[in-house]
Amino acid sequence: MMFLEKIGEIGQCRQRRFRTRGIRCIPLTLALALCLLILPRAGWSDSATWSGAAGFDYNTLTNWAGFPASIPGANPSETATFTDTGAGSVGIGAATAYPVGWIFSNTPEHDYTITVAGGVRQGLTGITTTGKGIVTSIGAAGGAGTYSITGPSIFNISDNEDPFKSTTFATVITDGDGAGILDKTGDGLITLSGANTYSGGTMLNAGTLGIGIDSAVSGRQVVSGALGTGILTVASGNIQASGGYYTLANDIVIHKTLNASGAFNLTLNGSISGTGALSEYIC
Repeated sequence: MMFLEKIGEIGQCRQRRFRTRGIRCIPLTLALALCLLILPRAGWSDSATWSGAAGFDYNTLTNWAGFPASIPGANPSETATFTDTGAGSVGIGAATAYPVGWIFSNTPEHDYTITVAGGVRQGLTGITTTGKGIVTSIGAAGGAGTYSITGPSIFNISDNEDPFKSTTFATVITDGDGAGILDKTGDGLITLSGANTYSGGTMLNAGTLGIGIDSAVSGRQVVSGALGTGILTVASGNIQASGGYYTLANDIVIHKTLNASGAFNLTLNGSISGTGALSEYIC
């Protein structure tokens, strides 16, 4: 109380001092309110957990649990967590105001399907799958929506240490603020089957990248494909055709080892360089 009273007294002194100059002091209550607007909003939730209590709509507030209640992406620096508690179908009919990171910790008994409506461009900063459940992202009928690599230019897709768990992205991944880079980590399988156009390249650090669509080429330039339009840089990992026979036209730089695996043929039409090795085995 003494601190507030002193501020009030100072404010009164300043008001008397400058009255002859035509300047009026800001009332103390207004000054405090302005400070609250400027300060970081500690009351924002850092993360919310999907509950699906009111249906499948991502942008319905009552489908999220957390305090204070918030739709992930309505405020900056938020993450959305998907566990076994919510409905397994999630529909995104409108993009959030800010990019958001997604964490999936679902078990094999609770798979997720994320459907992005046509015309929607959902900003993402990364996707982490720590559970063993399957995660699939698709576009809605009538035209697929897209994910844009927003915020940091590196879009991390990290899956847990389970080589038999799979995550599939049929939704198109595009550049956001700049040339987006997709970084694949973890031992699981990530299949990319959208006509992706992100241009910063793909980094394969562990696990398996599944190619589920042919590269589209104009002249000698890749214009879209599973790995966007940039270079595939390999530290270590596997690459395979998923669900059919496909052609990958992106250039590849191998630093250690790239294994070409899977039951379907994958044709590599880009240049292959680097100090590492390319090996092939059938499984």
